[in-house]
This record gives sequence, structure tokens and C-alpha cells, in this order.
Amino acid sequence: MKLALYRKYRPTRFEDVVGQDNITSALKNQLIAGKLGHAYIFTGVRGTGKTTLAKILAKAVNCPNIADGEPCCNCDICRGIDNGSILDVTEIDAASNNRVDDVRDILEEVSYMPAICKMRVYIIDEVHMLSNAAFNALLKTLEEPPQHVLFIMATTEIQKVPATILSRCQRFDLKRIPEELIAERLMKIAQLEDIELTEGAATLIARLADGALRDALSLLDTSASLGDTVDEAVVQRLTGVTDKSYLFQLGNAVRNADTVECMNSLQQLYENGIESGRLLNELIRHYRNLLMVRVGKVTLKDCSNEMQKRYEFESGQYSEKELLYNLNVLSDAADKMSRSLDREITLELAVLKLAEKGQPLSARAKEEKEQPPVKSSAQFTREPVAVKTQPTEMSQEEEEIPAEIKEDALNSEPFFVKNTPDLIYLGPMTEHSQELVIERLRPFKSRICEMIEGGTVFFITGNAVEIFEKEIECEEEGHRGKETGADPENGTSDMECENCGSLESPGARQSNARPGERRRGP
Repeated sequence: MKLALYRKYRPTRFEDVVGQDNITSALKNQLIAGKLGHAYIFTGVRGTGKTTLAKILAKAVNCPNIADGEPCCNCDICRGIDNGSILDVTEIDAASNNRVDDVRDILEEVSYMPAICKMRVYIIDEVHMLSNAAFNALLKTLEEPPQHVLFIMATTEIQKVPATILSRCQRFDLKRIPEELIAERLMKIAQLEDIELTEGAATLIARLADGALRDALSLLDTSASLGDTVDEAVVQRLTGVTDKSYLFQLGNAVRNADTVECMNSLQQLYENGIESGRLLNELIRHYRNLLMVRVGKVTLKDCSNEMQKRYEFESGQYSEKELLYNLNVLSDAADKMSRSLDREITLELAVLKLAEKGQPLSARAKEEKEQPPVKSSAQFTREPVAVKTQPTEMSQEEEEIPAEIKEDALNSEPFFVKNTPDLIYLGPMTEHSQELVIERLRPFKSRICEMIEGGTVFFITGNAVEIFEKEIECEEEGHRGKETGADPENGTSDMECENCGSLESPGARQSNARPGERRRGP
């Protein structure tokens, strides 16, 4: 019988372990220094090397020819541990031996010295499956085991292991293996096995494996049985990573609020044998992929390179708010589907609800045509700009900016204002509070308000114009308000204006009066 690739090429030395360099280095350093612990626990997702590391560690502590922390793998003890003939190293599957009686059998054996090896090693795989009574029975021995006993545990669900067990062990967390390392390993094994594996297929298998090298080797083993050459098409056919263009078609119909096309697409998919529950899950996954690519340019695990590019293109057609809304609606539909008498109706209602939030293609085209282009704040981050516009909308027309003003702006404070006879130059306009912008523009408020009345205004943030108009009105008519504080020495007091909210002292109000004119009191 053929030996599976993941078993045939299981690492036998620390240096052969892929993607866990920090852990292998720590274990080798302990072996070289002779400072081994009495209990270890390895945790991580499937296929990352937990049991492999446990077996290599068991060989390393017993190998008579250990060098630089690595077992020789040629002596009788190393070979015996590899083939399971050494009884001093016991591997226990906690999923099927999880009773307290099974743990008691271990406790009865630990008092005996090893027959051949230096240490008696117990490897407990899937340790989180032990019962509470079994964990309690193991506590005392795990805390103070005999000098010749070593416990090595492995688990995929570390949160289920009691804290009393974890506190007695040295814990090592195995990370997912990077895709490039998995693809490199696959190409090397394919060459040894005379399998024609394309780089695209290796990359796709590595992506589908989701960080588990064992899963990747199993996929390669299965794919190799389908033909002489393993390419992306073979892997896609085997794993079901097929063309998902129908999801994009249905998504576009939803976005365009084309309810007729939505219902026709659903009906056609039903006729093609796609069950409503599966279609709903695929739609959720579809919008999730769009959101991930939209937010962070994430590399999708279950997609080919071509599909990844299509998701990157399509994600630009949606806003994050739209995608979150679609995901919430579909998730609610998935929750209702389990209790629904007719699953198809649940899906159809959800799709129609999404289409209600969509926008007809003709209306969107008309809106994009009529709406003037708006400058994003990112366009104000490098140099100052002078923009002419109407009071309620902004155009793309710009004035050429003198080089000296550009240089002053780039070397100035975060927000820059330059007043000239013809224009007021502003910039940059990002990451500034409205209060800062208003304060910088306040010296030019009269001119800005005159420009508004004349039909030309500059890009101004928030309600700055409204504030400036109130301040100018108060300056012309006199501030109206109440005293907020007094200066006993000078006999004066500050006043807060009820109209514009500004603070002025009597001296300042007097100095701000026009020539030949005294300010009116409140």
C-alpha cells in the first residue's frame, strides 16, 4: 500500500520542520544546555507540526549521538521511536483514551525506569479531549514527575485545557505556515516524486491549505492521482474552486436594483442544481471577500489569482457601508433559513431587500454625470491649492500657484494660509480640526464673505462662513451679551457675545471701532 506523502516526508529533525524556526531554536538551545523541562505543550492549528515536534523532541532526549541539539536519526533508538517499536516512548490519543482510568494506567507506569532509553516519554495528542477527572488525576504527577519521565502534550484547542495544567508546562504556540514556504516545500517534494507540478498550482494549493502543510501534501497527493501534470485547472476541479461568475452577476443585479434580473438569476441557479442554503452561504462569502479586499487588499484563501484580481476590481464598485449592510441582511437570512418552511423564499426576500438599497444603473449614470467632481482631502496633502467655486458646490478649476508659495507651504506649519491681492491660498486641508482652520482663516473673514456675496468662494471647512458672518455683523452692530469676568485693577470686564460667542474686553471693543465712530454698548 502506498504511503501518504505527509507521512513519507514527515520531518525527522528540527531543521526539517517548516515555518517554526523560533520554536525549534528554543528546543535545540535547551537540549544543548541540558536544561530540559519536565512537561511541554504544543498548540496550534492542524497540520503545523505539533506531533512532529513532539516525536523529534522524544528522539533528541534519548539519542546517544545527539549533535547541536539534533538527533542522529540513524541509531537504533531513533529508528525505533520512528517506527513505534520502542516502548519507552508512548503516544496516546486523548480523543479515544480520555477516561480517568486511562490516566491511572500512565501514573502506574511512571515509577518504572525506562528499559532502553534515557527517559520515558509520554506524548498525549489532542490533550484537550481528556475529561475533568482525567485532568485532575494527572495534576500531581505532572507537577512533580520522576526525573526519568517527560510529558509532551499537543492540542488544537488550548482554551479547553485547564489553567492548572498549563501552569505546569512550557507552552509553545505554533503559527500557520506561510504560503510561500508551503509552495516551496510542495515543489521540492513534487520533484522527488516525479510529479509535474506548476508554480501556479503549488501557490493555489498553499493558499487552500490555510497554513497547514499536511493539508497541502494531501491535496498534492490527491491531485497527482488525476493526471501526469498538476496545474491550476486540476486543483480547481478537485477542490471545487470553480468559476464563481454567477455570484458577480447576481451581485451586479442587486447593486443596479434590477429585481427582474435578480429573480431570473436565482431561478436559473435553482435549475442548475444549486441549493438555496448553499447559494446563501456563497453570497455571504462573496460579500465578505469583497469587504476584505476593499478594506485591506487581503489575499483571499479560496480563490485563484484570476478570481483575486476580479474581486479587487469589483470591490471598487462598493462602499464599505454597502458591503456591511449586505452582510448583515444575508446573515439574518441565514439565521431565519433554519426555521423557515420554504428556504427559497427566505433567500429571495433577502435578495429583494438588498436590491431595494441598490440604485438603478440609469439613475447612477445620470447622477455621476450631473454631479460635479469633488476634490478629496488627499489632494490637499502635498501642496497648497487655490480653488474657485460656487457657494454650494466645488469645481475642478484651479489657479496656478507661484513656486515661492508652494515652497512656503511645504515648509510651514501643518495648516498654511497665504493672502495675496488676487487669491487666498489654503493647504494642506487634512487631519485638522475645524477650530484650527477657522482660527487661521479669521484674519481674512471679511474678504471671504465678500467673495461669497460676489459668487466666488474658496474651499472652506464646516460652518466657517456662518461663524464669520455672525462675527462681522456683531462688529458692525456691536456685541450683545453678558459680562464673564472682571479686572478689579482696571475696572473692566470681559463680555461673551450671545450672537457669535466671541469674547472681547471693553478695550478691545473700543480699539476695533471704525475711525470716528464709537462702538455701541450691549
